[in-house]
Order: sequence, then C-alpha cells, then structure tokens
Amino acid sequence: MGGNSTYNKTLGVIPLMSRTHFENGNRIDGHKIIVQKQSPHQVKVPMNSNSDSPIYLCASVPKDHFDKIRFEIKSIGIYERHRCVAQIDLKFDKNGNFIPYSNTEKSSHYHKFSDIKGDGTIGRKSHDNNNHHPIPTKYHSLIEKIEKYNKEQKND
Repeated sequence: MGGNSTYNKTLGVIPLMSRTHFENGNRIDGHKIIVQKQSPHQVKVPMNSNSDSPIYLCASVPKDHFDKIRFEIKSIGIYERHRCVAQIDLKFDKNGNFIPYSNTEKSSHYHKFSDIKGDGTIGRKSHDNNNHHPIPTKYHSLIEKIEKYNKEQKND
C-alpha cells in the first residue's frame, strides 16, 4: 500500500520503506483494514497496492478517542493491476448509521480514478461534481458489514 509509482514490477511488491499504510490485523469479507502510518487520524486511500486487484478498507483512529485504540472505516479503495481505480467515501450519522448516496446532501458516494497528468500518476480532482456517483450495488453487502464493524468498535 503506497503512493503513486511505488509498486515495483521487478520486485513484485511495494518496498517496505515506500509503504504508506499498515494493516490493523482485521479483515471484513477477506478485505484488509488499513490505516495511514504517518497520520492515523486521517483517511487516505493508497494509490498502489501490493496485491494485484484487492479492495482495501481504509480506516482512521478517531482523534477524540484516547483510552483505547479503535478504528473507523471511512473509505473503500478498489484496485486493478496494483493501481487504484475507484474510491467509495462512506458517511455515517451520529449513531453510526450509513448515509446512502443522495445527489442533494452530504452522503456516501463513489469516485473513479484516472491518469491525471498523462504520466501514469493516478488520482482524481477533489470536489469534482462530475465524479460524484452512486455506489454500485455490488458493494452494499460489504458496506453493511463495515457499518456493523464501526458500531462494534464504538461499543467496545
């Protein structure tokens, strides 16, 4: 899990020193839950993956939680051929309930990634209304499990 151009084809992995995220040791439906190394209170989706076409569940450590480390999944990174191709941003209400896509309010949504500079650098423009889509239905079951996981983390 690393930034743009960190996957090394010769080695077949992202070198340890280039990895931007760590695994928290948990999985949902076989998908790794990952957290940023340098800023665990933020959620960023890595641009490259070690595995060919994984789905990563990107979590953060809430800033106001000091007595026990807990994780809250806020994004899903979707990869093909070691590169991020899409991201799902998850929004939850104050009770931890999933807020489905809505075109008129802040809600969960789906973004596509592309080569933004023509040099192999992948990403997306922030706040691009043309890249704010409904979440494909094939991810709904996974999102239900993420909602349950996040609620369990709060209650532990």
